[in-house]
Amino acid sequence: MKAVGRNPDSLGCELCKPAIASILSSLFNGHIMDHEYHELQETNDRFLANIQRNGTFSVVPRVPGGEITADKLIAIGQVAKKYNLYCKITGGQRIDMFGAKKQDLLDIWTELVNAGMESGHAYAKSLRTIKVPKLTHFSFGLISTEKGFNIFVGGNGGAKPRHSELLAKDVPPDMVIPIIDRYLIFYIRTADKLQRTARWIENLPGGINYLREVVIDDKLGICAEMEQQMQELVDSYFCEWTETIRNPKRRKYFQQFANTDETVDTVELVKERDQERPTYWPSEGAKEDFKGHQWSALSWQPIIKADHFSDGPPAISSANVKRGDTQLAIFKVKGKYYATQQMCPHKRAFVLSDGLIGDDDAGKYWVSCPYHKRNFELNGEQAGRCSNDEAMNIATFPVEERDDGWIYLKLPPVEELDSVLGTEKWKVKKGEAPDPFQKCDKKYKGTRGKKAGDRPSPTKQSKTIDW
Repeated sequence: MKAVGRNPDSLGCELCKPAIASILSSLFNGHIMDHEYHELQETNDRFLANIQRNGTFSVVPRVPGGEITADKLIAIGQVAKKYNLYCKITGGQRIDMFGAKKQDLLDIWTELVNAGMESGHAYAKSLRTIKVPKLTHFSFGLISTEKGFNIFVGGNGGAKPRHSELLAKDVPPDMVIPIIDRYLIFYIRTADKLQRTARWIENLPGGINYLREVVIDDKLGICAEMEQQMQELVDSYFCEWTETIRNPKRRKYFQQFANTDETVDTVELVKERDQERPTYWPSEGAKEDFKGHQWSALSWQPIIKADHFSDGPPAISSANVKRGDTQLAIFKVKGKYYATQQMCPHKRAFVLSDGLIGDDDAGKYWVSCPYHKRNFELNGEQAGRCSNDEAMNIATFPVEERDDGWIYLKLPPVEELDSVLGTEKWKVKKGEAPDPFQKCDKKYKGTRGKKAGDRPSPTKQSKTIDW
C-alpha cells in the first residue's frame, strides 16, 4: 500500500490480501503462519487446513502418487479413530480426514509427522498432489515412450473441462523436469489470479504453439532464468505442519477460545454410512436485528489479557472469547479495539474472529466472513451493518484496554446475552435444511419406467436443485 496504494496507510481488504499473499508465497515461499504473512491469509491457509460447515477442519497428509506404507496407513487410521474423523479416499489418491477441531489440529499433526508424514497442501495456493490416473484432466502429465516421455499440459476437469495437449514429444528423461519447471514458472509469472492452466493456455497469444516456443525453443531467452527461479522455490520447500508443531508461539492460533480451554460444538452431527458428518447448512439464516437490540443494562467486564493481541505489524489481531454460552469476537486494528458477536447470521457460523479485516479511504473498517464474504462494519454510526447484504446485521459492544492489562467489554447480564446470542440457541440442528438428495429424489419421483421424452430434463431440473 505504501508503494502503490491510493492510501499508504490502508490495511487492504478481503480481496487484495489473499492475492498479495499468493504473490509473496510464489516469490519467497515464507511460512504462511509467520506474523507478516498470517493476516493476509484466507481461513483455509491461516490454519493450514480447509474449514468445514461446522467450523472444523480437514486433515490431508501427503501420499505421493497414491503410494503409502502399511505403517502410515495404520497411523492415519489411529488418528482418525482417536479424533472421530470422517475418512474419504479422494481423486487425488490420498486419504482426507474431515471434522478435526481447531484445538486438535496441532496434536493430530504431531502424531502424523512423528509417523513420517507431511502436509499434503490440500489447503494451499500451490502445486497440488501428483496423481497417476487418466491424463486428460491434468495441469501437466507424462506418458513414457521408447525414446523418453511425451509431455501433456493444460488439462482441466470441473465445470469447463479441457483435454490436455501435447507440449513435447519423446523428451529425454534428463530434460523432462527442466521443461516442466519452465512451464510452471511461466504460468506462475503470467497467469491471472485464480486462473486455471487450461484457461491460461487458451488466452496465450498463439496458445499451445506459443507456449512451446517459449519453454522449449527459448524464444524469449528466459529458459535458464525460469529454471533458476524454480530451483530457488524447490530449495526453499519445507513442510508447514512440521514447522508449525515445533513452534510454541503458534499454538495460540489453534484455540477455540482465547480466554478459556472450554470447547463447544456449533453444528449437530449426523450419521452417514457409519461415519459422522456435520448436518447441512440451515435453509435460512438468523433474521433478528442484532444491531438494533436494546439491552436492559450494560456493565464493563474484564474478558481477556491485552497481551494476547499483537502490537507490531501487521496492525491487526483478533480473538474468539466465551462468556456464558455466548461467543464474541474481539479485533485489534491499528491500536484500537472492536467487539462483535462471533456468529455470522448468514449461515449461523461462529467464525467472524477468523475473517479478514478490510478498510476504505474514509477510515471505515469491516470484517469479512470467511465462508461467504458477508462484510460487517466495525466502526462508525453504522457499526454492525452488513454492507453487502441488507437482510442481516450483527451486535457490537464497547471495548477498551485498561491499565491493569485487561481488555474490558461493556456487556449485558450473562442470561440476557445468552438469550439473544447463545451458541446453543443458534446451533445448527438436524432437520433444519432439507437433504439435497431427498429434494433431488422428489423431483424425479414417479419417472422410473417412463419414456425418455416424458421424463424431466436432468439439465433443466438441476437448475432448481439446491446442491
